[in-house]
Amino acid sequence: MIDNFSVWHFVIVATLILPYAASVWAIIVTARETTLSMFFLLVWAVVLLAIPYFGLIAWVFWWNAGKRSRANRSS
Repeated sequence: MIDNFSVWHFVIVATLILPYAASVWAIIVTARETTLSMFFLLVWAVVLLAIPYFGLIAWVFWWNAGKRSRANRSS
């Protein structure tokens, strides 16, 4: 059985650290290679940095929904 720490460790690495690294890289490349306005760059940064949080929220919702359905089946 997977304990709580290993599950959350995987979730943090998979949905926060790696996407944030990719997002920061994309923001830097976009800022360096284009002549876009600062407003567009800020919007782009917010979008890229918000995606991992939505992934984490979706995963937690899915995980908790699965635990609830398993608990309902066993009772």
